[in-house]
Amino acid sequence: MIKHAVTFFTAALLSLPVAADLLVNGSFEDENVANNSWKAFSPDQVDGWDGSWVEVWDGLFGRVAADGEQFAELNSVNKGNYSPFTLYQSVGVEAGGLYNVNFAYQARQNTDEAFTFSLLDSTGNAFFSQDIIHNDTSTWTRFDYNFAAPDEMVTVSFSSITTGTLGNLIDDVSLSQPNDNVSTDVTWSGSAVIALLPIAFIALRRRTHRR
Repeated sequence: MIKHAVTFFTAALLSLPVAADLLVNGSFEDENVANNSWKAFSPDQVDGWDGSWVEVWDGLFGRVAADGEQFAELNSVNKGNYSPFTLYQSVGVEAGGLYNVNFAYQARQNTDEAFTFSLLDSTGNAFFSQDIIHNDTSTWTRFDYNFAAPDEMVTVSFSSITTGTLGNLIDDVSLSQPNDNVSTDVTWSGSAVIALLPIAFIALRRRTHRR
């Protein structure tokens, strides 16, 4: 009886939906950067992203990433005389589908830093745009937005307002569908299953007593 309960409960856990991230390299972990340093990459060297040069940090000045170990500085080293600095990624989506985009940002300096975050359709027109001004250099702030895709492509775009090569740290950029619309292909750890087993046993005992 207990074996059947465990099997059923484990199967139920495995069927729980988990949002699948549509973006590639959203936390800038794919680039090889030595600890406590930074490195600039041309757009063709960075997985998923395009735009101006991408400056990736790994623990520089004691900064801790919002996710993983690395993050990007939007106002990167200006090897291509970019103005403004841009960072963007385009992905295929379902027209009319509901999506969530979120990311973390932090200021490099104490003075106000600013960038524009935009969502573009397949024609390059922005259907959402917001200027973000911030000056917190010690904690990451989370931006979160839900939207309906206007057509079959969405571009996630960051564009600097602050001039110069210092400012606007970005990390953990994610684009996904709500949980009820995504794949259920997920692996649960044994500890997660064991932690929830008492709930299954209680339900089983109640069911047995009712008989």
